Amino acid sequence: MGDKIYITTLDGNKVEYTIYNKFITTAEDVSYIKRDTNNKPEITLSCCTDDDEYRIIILAKI
Repeated sequence: MGDKIYITTLDGNKVEYTIYNKFITTAEDVSYIKRDTNNKPEITLSCCTDDDEYRIIILAKI
């Protein structure tokens, strides 16, 4: 929590996001995809665990 993620846009601007939530869920759970961000930019990083049984979800906002 609190770590920074930097993404460079297509026009060369560097945008800083701060991780505010991280959790593990089942591979079938997609509820994290649709959420209310109050129209503020956020990113979601998702990757599978080594056994493909679960997903690690990281949420970050500007």
